Amino acid sequence: MKKENKKRLKKILLFFGLLSFFIITFLIFFYFCNPLNKFNKKFFRFIPYPVALVDGKIITTRNLISNTESLKNFYENQDFSELGLRIDFKTEEGKLRLKVKEKEVFNKLIEDQIIQKIAESKGIKVTEKEAGDELVTKAQEAGSIENLALNLKKLYNWKLSDFRDRVILPRIYLGELIDYYEEENLHKNRTNLEIEKAYQKLKENINFDEVAKKYSEGENAENGGAIGWFEKEHLSKKIAEKAYSMKSGEFSEIIKTSLGNHIIFLEETKENEGIKEVKLKQIFTKEGSFLDWLNKEKSKFSIKIFLKDYYWDKESNKVKFSNQEMEEKEIILRNNSEGDPSL
Repeated sequence: MKKENKKRLKKILLFFGLLSFFIITFLIFFYFCNPLNKFNKKFFRFIPYPVALVDGKIITTRNLISNTESLKNFYENQDFSELGLRIDFKTEEGKLRLKVKEKEVFNKLIEDQIIQKIAESKGIKVTEKEAGDELVTKAQEAGSIENLALNLKKLYNWKLSDFRDRVILPRIYLGELIDYYEEENLHKNRTNLEIEKAYQKLKENINFDEVAKKYSEGENAENGGAIGWFEKEHLSKKIAEKAYSMKSGEFSEIIKTSLGNHIIFLEETKENEGIKEVKLKQIFTKEGSFLDWLNKEKSKFSIKIFLKDYYWDKESNKVKFSNQEMEEKEIILRNNSEGDPSL
């Protein structure tokens, strides 16, 4: 009886040993053969070969290839002729552009997983109902659920569930995490001294443009802090609430957001097809930004990439090309990409 048990145990161990050997051999083989090349893509679009491990959560070729093809489909279905542009991914430069987009998609997949994990660790959980409600809102903006479904199919070759899972869910998690950060962290930070000086100057009736040029750290400081026209949904919650309650010619108190400190000035308002828009200027100073906090949180995660084309750079917390020449080509491509909608 004992001999039979030993034989049975040996067979089981042999089976799992061989199975482990074949799995490891399979992974190593396709690591070097590249599951993302033109020939292998057809197979690995449906067979989920692991391309990354995000703190125990697997991202597969199915995710990466499908999302990249959807993005490619979007650009190829847009009419850029009015801008004198044509997106062609078949040329040598086009193939490089598509590879850059693939890297962006890969990075986004990893970042979405990290953001969801951080959110859940803070007690944030987005339900299917919340995502479904947001989907209905987007459908109303598109005119109807049918219109949204047709547009998604045409532009991305997506179903409604794809849009919910790939866009709406990550966006809700990000929004919830920003709200958490603002509630739990911003009140701990002392308001930047420069923004306090700027606010005092405005109260002394010094011209907003002059104050912005002297104190603002925003990109548009030299233009008097002018940042242009905005619809309410394109502004952060706190900025939107204040801007849409002000009168033209008024400036706000200091507003703390996930990006830093703001003082906004409402130049004028208008309505475009029934939608109110506001024209704003701002004085902005950085302090304890959400992105800095998020990067610190991201650095705590264990990220492993199983594709020889890419690696996870711990310093920047981003996916990078393994080939330095590809990194340099991307920099050149971006530097010469003015007006290129695909970049």
